[in-house]
Amino acid sequence: MLFLLQDGITNGAIYALLGLALVLVFAVTRVILIPQGEFVTYGALSYAMLATGQVPGTARLAMAMGVVAFALDLFAARKSLRLRFVARAAAINILFPAVILALTYSLENLKLIADGAHPNGHHTPAVGVDPGTGHQPALLQSVDQSSDTRS
Repeated sequence: MLFLLQDGITNGAIYALLGLALVLVFAVTRVILIPQGEFVTYGALSYAMLATGQVPGTARLAMAMGVVAFALDLFAARKSLRLRFVARAAAINILFPAVILALTYSLENLKLIADGAHPNGHHTPAVGVDPGTGHQPALLQSVDQSSDTRS
């Protein structure tokens, strides 16, 4: 019963925020922002990929679009390039998405470590391995083998 209450509150909050975003955009621009649902979908799919321990494509897309935006900023200000402007544009357009991408990769590596694997591909011994012989009891071997076949 508590799960249903939590699920209802979560869904209600998402719909309320989506409605608030639509109202705010319409109040300022007098245009209905149709792609608003796509933003919510991208957010949900990015969260789902993060929850499974993978790097979402939106993190890579943000980095690529940051590089494009930086190039466009440099092109727009090509006649009066100043170091301060270039540093600010680089920080906003390249550094910020790079930090987000690095954080998502580090979360992926933390998920791998939490699941018992090292980021370089080596697996740690399963719980219950006899340190002297390196063998697992038969019950743990069958569990470990069934999890390897699902991957």
